Amino acid sequence: MFLVVGCAAATKEGAVGVVQGIKQATTTKHKVSSRLKEQPPRLVAILPFVNKTGNQAEEEEKGAEYVVRTAFLNHFVTRRYETQRLVVTDRLLQEKGLVKPEEIVKLPVARLGEITKADAVIYGEITHFNKIYVGLYAQIAVGAQVRMVDAQTGDLLWEAGDVSRSHSGGWATDPLGLLIVLASNAYALRHIEVVRSSEELFRDLLETLPRASIGEAVKLPTVMMLVK
Repeated sequence: MFLVVGCAAATKEGAVGVVQGIKQATTTKHKVSSRLKEQPPRLVAILPFVNKTGNQAEEEEKGAEYVVRTAFLNHFVTRRYETQRLVVTDRLLQEKGLVKPEEIVKLPVARLGEITKADAVIYGEITHFNKIYVGLYAQIAVGAQVRMVDAQTGDLLWEAGDVSRSHSGGWATDPLGLLIVLASNAYALRHIEVVRSSEELFRDLLETLPRASIGEAVKLPTVMMLVK
């Protein structure tokens, strides 16, 4: 799905138009195990995400790992699985000297389940975290590949991945209009837009994850970020 918002205006010198849109991820590539529906895990731990892009969020000193992992949590909890708080997961891992995501994911899943006391763990890889700015065009891309694995058996319970892209562009026939377009595109690259793209990504991606049964439903944790 692609949402587009645009506007155009005329000045004494000419005309200017600005168009912005967000490609809402429509995840088609995903896997779901029948075991997930029959025997959903009682407690799920979301491991620190591995950043495969090397790009960090520049504003507010919040890196890609924080932004994307938190956005994932916000939508994962709506699927009604009992979810360990991120700070608890991180503390349990740190107590074992595990800090770097790249080192954490190399451990056997049974060991991760033992450390976090979770029945299943979520692995996440950030595949896209980019800002493109070329004057009359700007784009933000946020993508991830995530999977849920049974901590006891190592079986894959669920896997999905996609990319969300937001676009901003425009045209102008006079210098003043050109400045308006350039300013609009720069504005579209704000940190809040990175967060918004992350939220859009997981809003659709988590739709591929079956909800836990009513009997497994629990009180939802507090949402850490909210973007309208």
